[in-house]
Amino acid sequence: MKSKQMLRSTITERGQTTIPAQVRRALRLKAHQRLTYEICDDSVVVRAEAENIMDLAGSLRSTVPAGSKSEERAQARKARLRRYQ
Repeated sequence: MKSKQMLRSTITERGQTTIPAQVRRALRLKAHQRLTYEICDDSVVVRAEAENIMDLAGSLRSTVPAGSKSEERAQARKARLRRYQ
């Protein structure tokens, strides 16, 4: 069983705090990652939210310009026809 290490941070007047670096490393937290707080009696459990597929939206770059809706439909139509030939 691992020993528990007590880490501290201070809450500002605006209700903000800095998560200690050791906690960020232990939870593998990244910038802009969401956290979940679970209140249990007189304590709080903090968990990193699992990444969601929507969190990745816009993260891929392409050198190919996006096609118009009509071009996409035409390509889909061709792909369906090829499937049945």
